[in-house]
Amino acid sequence: MKLIECECCGGKDFHRTDGMAVCDNCGSKYFLNKDEQVSDKVLIAAEVHSLLYKSAECRTKCDYANEMLYLLQALRIDEKNSILWTRLGRTYRDMRSYKNAENCYKKAIVLEPDLPYAYGNLGVLYMVGDDKRDADALEYMRKCMNYIRESDNDYVTMLANYGVALGLNGQKGEAVRMIRKAIKLGYPNGKAAMRIAGIGVFDRVCGLLRG
Repeated sequence: MKLIECECCGGKDFHRTDGMAVCDNCGSKYFLNKDEQVSDKVLIAAEVHSLLYKSAECRTKCDYANEMLYLLQALRIDEKNSILWTRLGRTYRDMRSYKNAENCYKKAIVLEPDLPYAYGNLGVLYMVGDDKRDADALEYMRKCMNYIRESDNDYVTMLANYGVALGLNGQKGEAVRMIRKAIKLGYPNGKAAMRIAGIGVFDRVCGLLRG
């Protein structure tokens, strides 16, 4: 969701949880009243913000090893920050350290049980990791879609990934519909998603005819 600009990191993408708007970039929390106005806030520490910035710089260079180190330092200061755990999970995934990535995503879910990105990233992990688990991938992608909103950051990507998980589990018609919806909303990798989901021309036609 796009609600306010984060005072800590300047981020503009937020997700909602328990009456709060949480910055998708740094995890700063903004408490909202019934009129959707900010009534209180909990910003991340300046040192955590500095480490997060350094980790992001490393990511732009594909320097995942140092990105990991900066995120681990940040988590030593703010170990209950679900966004940091999700970011660290993504880093481990890119390093092909899949078990560590899984543990990070699950830690984020324990801290914030309705965090859509942790569920979505875990679902993707089960589709691409060493131990592919298509049924678990679909379970977690469904949980992601239960919590994510169309106004949330990465909704379109998660919708396409949900379509892929459906296809991998043999639900081709529904998979086509989800991926087509993502494409209409601007998803740029629709053909690749169809291919990964195992969807052929016949499946696409049937999915289109069904709605």
